[in-house]
Amino acid sequence: LSRLNLPAEQINVLMQQWHYEKVEELDATWTTAQTLKFFKRGLISIQRVEQELTLNGYNSERTNILIRDAQWTK
Repeated sequence: LSRLNLPAEQINVLMQQWHYEKVEELDATWTTAQTLKFFKRGLISIQRVEQELTLNGYNSERTNILIRDAQWTK
């Protein structure tokens, strides 16, 4: 950015914005297996399972199937 002849103050503001955007992108998530294991053990709610599976790229249909399977008892 300094090569673009931007003022130091503007560079600092842009770097702070970039840092916050990167932190949001790196929102840590559990693996699918971890999420389902925590749910089966009663450690997290269905809403949290839905959130985590969505972050892992699952659509609502697949999420619902995984939740129903985790609740399955014979």
